Amino acid sequence: MKKFLSLCIISFGLLTQAQTTTILDQNFEQALIDLNIDSDATINGQVLTADIENLVELDFSSLDAIDFQYLSPITDFTGIEDFTALEIINLTGQRYISISDSNADFLNQNINLKEIYMYEFDGGAVHIEFSQLDVSQLELLEYIDIRGGQRELIIDNPNFDYSGITIDIRANGLLRPSADNSSYSNSFMAHTCIKVNDPEDAVNQNTPYNTWTIIDNEFSSYSFSSNCNLSQTNIEKLNGINIYPNPVEDIIKFSNPHQIKINHVEVLDIRGKSVKNFNNPNQKINLSELKSGLYFIKINHTLNIKLLKQ
Repeated sequence: MKKFLSLCIISFGLLTQAQTTTILDQNFEQALIDLNIDSDATINGQVLTADIENLVELDFSSLDAIDFQYLSPITDFTGIEDFTALEIINLTGQRYISISDSNADFLNQNINLKEIYMYEFDGGAVHIEFSQLDVSQLELLEYIDIRGGQRELIIDNPNFDYSGITIDIRANGLLRPSADNSSYSNSFMAHTCIKVNDPEDAVNQNTPYNTWTIIDNEFSSYSFSSNCNLSQTNIEKLNGINIYPNPVEDIIKFSNPHQIKINHVEVLDIRGKSVKNFNNPNQKINLSELKSGLYFIKINHTLNIKLLKQ
């Protein structure tokens, strides 16, 4: 009987231990305490798994900015994998967050995730620092907001047929003009490289990419790639493309000294609203239907050129 009771006590102890989730980053745990998620309200390197396993939304945006400047960054999200019911995560709260490339896939175990928000507030009240985010295991992903910087977004699992994804990459800032004020270099813009299964299909908006919505503006650009290792040489070659005549009445042609393949041309009005799109336009496009005014010509989702339509 004593042996049986001892085994029961040991089993109970192991069960109790299994009901906690390790939280290595004290600032992450403090955020959970501030959100009344960590019920013991103590920085002790753990949270009750029962506190987090049924949570559908984790929202940092409601956190106060008090003493924000004195907080160390959240760099380790160990424990996030036990938020197994999580569908929405908003890390755009009043805390400094720094994600390194080594843990860029920190959300990939939260396979029920549908919405991700990791952007910076206007005015710089929040700092979210990351260059790469891997969401390739999130088959249910519907919306991701990563406004605010140079990013690499990885959505390239060959086992998934992603569909209906909205990606917000808008940025604030000023485009830097060339010496003759005819073009605007992407090297001074927020650029997002989206790593996908088939970049050519993505550029041509074939299935499933025809169901994707990418929200950008005149201060942001994006490209599709299978590796996202865009060299400075390739960027300089792309920046060599120009248009003529400018101003134009009807038809513009492309000056393309490096013979870069032009897959896509988009025309945006002065407010950044898309007004015309051309796939594989060859050597020229017809803008006779547009009203007179100032426009931006976006080439291959990256290069912006200012155009005056007469």
